[in-house]
Order: sequence, then structure tokens, then C-alpha cells
Amino acid sequence: MESMKLVFMGSAPFGIPTLEALIKSKHEVAAIYTQPSKKAGRGLNIHSSPMHQIAELNNKIIRTPYDLSSEAEKTFLEQIQPDIGIVVSYGTLIPDHVLSIPKYGFLNVHPSLLPRWRGAAPIQRSLINGDKITGINIIKLDTGLDTGDICSSLEVEIDPKDDFQSLSSKLSKIGSQMTLDSIDDMINKNISYTPQSEENISYAEKIDKSDTKILFEESATDIINLIRGLSPNPGAWFTYNDEGKSFRIKILSAEIMLSNGQPGELLNDQLLIACGEKSIKPSVLQREGKKMMSLNDFLRGIKIKKGVILNKE
Repeated sequence: MESMKLVFMGSAPFGIPTLEALIKSKHEVAAIYTQPSKKAGRGLNIHSSPMHQIAELNNKIIRTPYDLSSEAEKTFLEQIQPDIGIVVSYGTLIPDHVLSIPKYGFLNVHPSLLPRWRGAAPIQRSLINGDKITGINIIKLDTGLDTGDICSSLEVEIDPKDDFQSLSSKLSKIGSQMTLDSIDDMINKNISYTPQSEENISYAEKIDKSDTKILFEESATDIINLIRGLSPNPGAWFTYNDEGKSFRIKILSAEIMLSNGQPGELLNDQLLIACGEKSIKPSVLQREGKKMMSLNDFLRGIKIKKGVILNKE
């Protein structure tokens, strides 16, 4: 067997390089599964996943079920008889009876070194936690949450300047090549699976709105890690009170400075902010409802007063 018939399941931008690589490869992408379109934004426009758009561009069958466990999806998958399923950030667990349909089961691209950071937000959590190393695991899916046996693993160093966007881009490209290599290993009967360790298991909980507010009582290092883990979206934010009007400002990039002061205090009129330990100087910001901008452009549009305490309602 030189090539495989596969189904792809993915919804987030992280899966784009893998899907595009599979479409360009010798393998047949028989169907693309993605989350149903949602209404988003102020105008509540219909918003489709990037996979939906790639599928349309390449004239691929698109499936967007609300319930993957339905009889209709089981019947459809049984009819196309895939050799393998590839899952990358699909957004829902694959039911047991679907996992068993492809001849060789399902492979999943997971952006962490399992069993560390199982779950929905491994890239964000590794950055927020200040990890120095992450990686990609290709695992055989089972019914658990990222608990499957590992068939391929690669460590990746986290650059101190990496944020969610840059690290996600880096890992997604590595994962796409590892997926192709794993399928080749499968074809050549050269694939082996290693059970995950039962030690050092951790979970990457989905980012909640309550996770995104900057608490200046924390150290500058922890705050910088939060900013990196949430940049550019959803963004880490604080509130600024300007003559009685309070609004949110996101910090998308910043650096640690040595000055100290009361947590949340503006130490100068250039937005140097004191933290629980040391201070931070933002370089890219985004005011509520506005575009992201450099610190200089931001300061032109707002008067920053030294001595003000941020996050005061």
C-alpha cells in the first residue's frame, strides 16, 4: 500500500499546516470534519472554521455535525471506509464507535510532551507556566482525554520571545511533517506505540475569561508569561480609569524592568507598571474596541499619569 484514504478532523488554525500537507500529499483526503459554523462578532456574522474554507477551496467533502456520535455520521464513515483518521484540534472527543471505523484507527497531533498538558490549551498553559521545553506528540486516539499511546515525539525549545501565536505556528508546522512521517511508518509497517507515563500528568484547562485579567500583585516574570500565553488572542488585560471612565487595555507584548513600586502603580508617564516583584514596560497594546498599536502610538491617544494605580474600579 503506497497511499492511504483518510478523514481529517480539525477546527482551530493550528491544524491548517497538517490539512494542507495532507491535501498536497499522495494520500486521499476523503472527508474533512470541522465544528459547525458559529455566529460571531458584533454583527453576529456566520463564522466558519479555516478547515471549512480549505475544504471548499479544494472541493473536499465537508462534514460539520453537531453530534459526531449520530447514526448518520457512523453510516457515512463506514461507507467511505477510511484507512486512517487524523485529528488536530478538532474541539470534541471522538466517540468509541467512530474510533474503531478506520482500518488503522485515529492519530492525533498534540502540542505538548504528554502526559504533561493533556487537554484543550497546552500551548497557552506551557507559556503561562513559564516552561522552557515543549514539543509535539503524535498519539493513537483512545476514548480518554489525550491518553493514547505515543508513536512519535519531538522536543521543542521555547524561545523567551515566543508568544501563543509564534509558538503555535512553529509547532503546527513541525506537527504536519510528523503526521506525514507517521503515516509513512504505518504504510511501511515501521510504527510502534509507547504507553504514556503514569507520572507527572497535568491538564491544560481551557482558557477562561477569569484567566485573562492581569493581577499586578504577581511577579513581573509571571505577568510576562501570562501576556505571552494569551497574545494576540484573547489577550491579557488591565483596567485604566481615565477621569472617571474605566476601560480595558490589553498588553500583547512587554518586557521586564528592574524598578519597583506598589503593584499596579504607574512609575512614570511612559506606562512603566510596578508588579509584585520588579515591573513591566508594555511595547504593544490594544485598547478596548481599537486596533493593536505600539506604545508610542498608544501614548499619543491617552494621557498616562504617573502614580495612578491600575485595575482600580
